[in-house]
Amino acid sequence: MASNRSLPPAVVEAGLPEDDLAVLRRIAEGEWDLNTRLEAEGDEAETLNLILENLAKTLTEALRCGVRLYGNVPPLFDFSAKLEGAARTQEDHAAQIAASARQMEAQLHAISDRLQEALQFTADVAGIVADLDTRSRQIEKVVDRVQRVAGQTKLLSLNASVEAARAGAAGRAFAVVAEEVQKLAADAAKATTEIHDVLHDLEERIGVAVRAVGRRTEEGAPPPAAGDAAATTLTRLMEGLVEQVREQNAEVGQVVGDIGRIAGEARLQTEGAAKLKEMANRAREGSDALIVSLGGFRLPVHIRPRDLVARLADDPAIRSMDRFRQEEVMAAAAERHRFIELLYITDPTGRQVTENIARKGVAVSRGHGADWSKRPWFQNPVQSGELCLSDIYRSSASDRFCFTVSTPIRGEHDTLAGILAVDIDLTQLI
Repeated sequence: MASNRSLPPAVVEAGLPEDDLAVLRRIAEGEWDLNTRLEAEGDEAETLNLILENLAKTLTEALRCGVRLYGNVPPLFDFSAKLEGAARTQEDHAAQIAASARQMEAQLHAISDRLQEALQFTADVAGIVADLDTRSRQIEKVVDRVQRVAGQTKLLSLNASVEAARAGAAGRAFAVVAEEVQKLAADAAKATTEIHDVLHDLEERIGVAVRAVGRRTEEGAPPPAAGDAAATTLTRLMEGLVEQVREQNAEVGQVVGDIGRIAGEARLQTEGAAKLKEMANRAREGSDALIVSLGGFRLPVHIRPRDLVARLADDPAIRSMDRFRQEEVMAAAAERHRFIELLYITDPTGRQVTENIARKGVAVSRGHGADWSKRPWFQNPVQSGELCLSDIYRSSASDRFCFTVSTPIRGEHDTLAGILAVDIDLTQLI
């Protein structure tokens, strides 16, 4: 007779049949098959059955909540990952724009400095133009005086020539000198005319430069002298440019500050997205832990696939151990029942004798010839001779939560012909 040491004395003394005590003993030892019920009649058995039923309902609902949480986590995780990537991209772009704006700001600083230098240079050039204008006028006055002297000299030479002619032979030598003086006066007059023409051309050119600059002066202002107009107009022009550059520089500085704040906000978005991703990962880990912790209980959700696998194992095609007949039956079952993820059969030694037969949409590798002799899902039905259910695990084929139902295949004379194993997608059952 089995020991009752694992049961409370009150349960032992309730006078339950040995089969019911065996059920309670297995539960007390950790085999939580909440689908079993006590066969005895009476208040004690009825109360225990009600406890098992309510516990099964509660744990099934907890499992359903865990699966729902698991189903919501991947989209949240993917969204947080995309959000983090977009935030990092925005942060990088903002940093690049900020760097470009700072470079623009530095260039505007340099342009402002150069314009300041040009302003000083412009003032110097305007002063030189004014000085040239003044000196050209002074030279023109000197040329006028030289021209008048040349004219007077020419007049004096003519008078000397007349007097020499009157003197006759005595005045010939003086006439020669007077003639040479007259020639010199004519040459001087010609030279001064040419100098006057050159100065006049220079004055016109200076006047053109002054008028070109003078067009930028304020409309209605009284016309200044040529030199003053050049200096004043060029200076005002350069000062206006310097002021415009300074204003643009200030605006760029403000833009740099705004972009810096945007970059800071993008950095905060990146940090927030990273935290959201971390929270999604923790929720994923939490849902995994919840589902796996409930995976040791045998709940009403296990009944349907358990019964299906038991019927399949009794199908003549499966018991024939003819690979092609077995695969045909398994493929039909996978097509009819969406909660089936994978079916496969081994021989009594654990060597797989069929291919992996998967539900449509599940990518699997070839399995024929694989050795599963060390796996619990194979060893348990071989040792017990009964249908077995594994705990819940995450499938390597689909990354979904699954459990495996495995059962012996009986041949002639009720001998062990092989093991039928079916991986059940829990998410399709809940």
